[in-house]
Amino acid sequence: MSSLAHPRPLVRFPARRLRFRATSVLRAVLSAAIALWGVLTLVFFAILITGNPATLLASPSATKEQRAELTTQFGFDRPLGEQYLRFLGNVVSGNYPDSFRLAANPIDQLATALPYTLALAAASLLIAVVVGLTVGYGAVFARNSALRSVPITVLATFQATPVFVIGLLLILLFSVQLGWLPTGGARSPQSIVLPAIALSLVMAPRIAQVFRASLLQLVDAEHVRAATAKQISLRTVRLRHIAANSLVPVASVIGLELGGLLGGSVLTESLFNWPGIGSVTIAAIDSKDYPVIIAAVVVIAAIFIIVNTLVDLFTVRIDPRAELNL
Repeated sequence: MSSLAHPRPLVRFPARRLRFRATSVLRAVLSAAIALWGVLTLVFFAILITGNPATLLASPSATKEQRAELTTQFGFDRPLGEQYLRFLGNVVSGNYPDSFRLAANPIDQLATALPYTLALAAASLLIAVVVGLTVGYGAVFARNSALRSVPITVLATFQATPVFVIGLLLILLFSVQLGWLPTGGARSPQSIVLPAIALSLVMAPRIAQVFRASLLQLVDAEHVRAATAKQISLRTVRLRHIAANSLVPVASVIGLELGGLLGGSVLTESLFNWPGIGSVTIAAIDSKDYPVIIAAVVVIAAIFIIVNTLVDLFTVRIDPRAELNL
């Protein structure tokens, strides 16, 4: 029983361990590259479905000759395969047409907004992880039955509520009624609190549910019974032998939920007037600013793919068995 409870680490075969890590990284990078290529391909054909992009690049008062000139200038009259390769090259190199609204490179706009989006994502993720792990742990080990059921039920309610509804409720309560926090903008550090809470309340329920399920699977595991038989303190058994080993599926969920967080940030940033990529994207959609929309889609997709790749590598690092899923 002791050998099963405490499996011997793989330090006796360092060369094999090294190859394992290299294989994991190679698979993850290849998967990320294929996913990003797929997104770019979808964007390219979505552009074609809308018609000749030169009609968007031209001003509303442009003549047929001016539109034909733009069509030739940007290569929209070339064969489909040539257009596709040119599109991929322009996207990878950041060679986008200037924004219609601001007459500037869309990448420059997104580079200015990106730190705000990353700050909001980091704050939301921190709150979601703390709340989700705390509620999930309490749902299994809390002494009071109400503490085991009520918090996770409340989180489940937030999970079923659209993020913009949560945001409006937070504004009504903490800004309009109590006057504690600003309604929007980024004029002070307090401005990030409400949008971060709104996004975290959508993400935290899934973390809590997965952590709770993982804890329940390990409560009666053989290595836990072995640790208990050695008269190790109950707190140590729960934290080191149960909770620590339950974090692997949580890491995977965090990676998946980050995609929803990036998608939800578009609405949340617009609602709270937070100057991130979401607000830039909404403004571009309103003004039909085609270059900015394309650049924003590519940047958001790239961030999502990169984050999920890093989460996969982290999961393999703490649990080598997860390599089979890469």
